[in-house]
Amino acid sequence: PGEGNCTFCHTGTVNSGPGSVTITFPGPLEYTPGVTQRLTVQVSDPSQVRSGFQLTARLAGDATRQAGSFSPIGPETQVICSTPPFAVQAPPPCPAGAPLQYIEHTSTGSMPGNSTFTFDWTPPAEDVGPVTLYVAGNAANGVFSVFGDRIYTSTHTLNPAGAAAGRPAVTTVAEGAGFQPVVSGGSWVSILGANLAPATRTWRAAEIVEGALPTALDGVSVTINDKPAAVFFISPTQLNVLAQPDDAAGPVPVVVTTAGGSS
Repeated sequence: PGEGNCTFCHTGTVNSGPGSVTITFPGPLEYTPGVTQRLTVQVSDPSQVRSGFQLTARLAGDATRQAGSFSPIGPETQVICSTPPFAVQAPPPCPAGAPLQYIEHTSTGSMPGNSTFTFDWTPPAEDVGPVTLYVAGNAANGVFSVFGDRIYTSTHTLNPAGAAAGRPAVTTVAEGAGFQPVVSGGSWVSILGANLAPATRTWRAAEIVEGALPTALDGVSVTINDKPAAVFFISPTQLNVLAQPDDAAGPVPVVVTTAGGSS
C-alpha cells in the first residue's frame, strides 16, 4: 500500500516474470465484521526453488490504517508489527509505535518445495467499509542472495457482507482540463456519476510497473472505445483517467466496471 515491496532488498522488476502471487478466499470477496476467515497465499513461478511472502490488510479509504488482525495456524507464518519504513518491528500485540500488522513466511515456511501459506485473518469488529489486502510474493532461486529472484504483487478488495455495492452509473464524460463534453485519445478524461468506486484515492507509485500505468484501482476500470484507460483517481462520484491514443471521431462507448457491475 505505497510502502514498497520485496524489491527493497531483492533485485528485479515487480510482476515481470511468468509467475504470480494469489490469495484464495473461503468465499466471495466480502467479510463479516469480527468473523475470522482462513486465507491461503500461493507463490507460483516455474523456476522457483523457495518462496516467501508478506501480506497486510488496510481500510480501502485510508491505506495507512490497519484492518483487522492476523493469526498464524502453523510454523510456516509469523506476524510482525511495524510502521513504514519498518524502523520499528515487534511481535503482536502491536504497540502504539508500530500499529500496522504484517503476516509473512518463516524460515520453516520458506523451505524448498513449499509455495503455499495458510493463516487466519479476523476483520474489524465493525463495518468499516471496503478493505483491501495487499500481498507481495518472492519466487526465489534458492542461492541465498538478493539476485535472480522474481517478485510478484496483487491486491484484493473485500466489501462488507450484504453491502449493496451498487451498479456504477455515469452521468457526465468530459475532458479533464476544461471540462468540455468532447474528449480525445491520449488526453485526461473526467467521469462523473454514482457508485463509481468503493474508495477515494489516486494511483500509487508501486502500481506503476515498468512505466505501465495501472488500468484498475481497487477493482475499478474504465474502457473508452473498448480500450482500457489508465486510472489515476477514483471516488464514488468521480473518476479521472487517461485515454489511450485513438483517432476515432464521433460517439464512442465509455464503460465503468466495478464489483457492482458495469455502467
